[in-house]
Amino acid sequence: MRALRVDKLTYAALEATLEVHAIGRGQDDVPVQRMLRMGKEEIGRRAEGLADLLARAGWTTRVIDGMSTVGGGSAPGSELPTRLVELQRDGLTADQIEQRLRALDPPVIARIQDDRIVLDLRTVSPGEETVLAAILTATA
Repeated sequence: MRALRVDKLTYAALEATLEVHAIGRGQDDVPVQRMLRMGKEEIGRRAEGLADLLARAGWTTRVIDGMSTVGGGSAPGSELPTRLVELQRDGLTADQIEQRLRALDPPVIARIQDDRIVLDLRTVSPGEETVLAAILTATA
């Protein structure tokens, strides 16, 4: 049972999260709450901006409709509509691009959908698109 007990840091993180919710600030201060509330239109505008920046850096980009899966398995069947940035590079497969993205510092975590790399900006904080574009531009 000792291996299953939580430590002080886990309790502290849980307490801080519950405190934020108890005082009514959870919607802005908890990143996952902010991500869940983000609308498809807002994500689409951000995706178009990122796609334009990356296209100028040599990537082949397209913004497409998609779904964000909620909870990484903790909320089975829960999906939210989103807009995705599809990335391609001449001569590279989706697997090769994904491996390169994960090897970056910091790593860029994308997913493969229909043999194409897609980025879901729901998981990128607003304003960080330029940082993401700079990281991806360096790999172009």
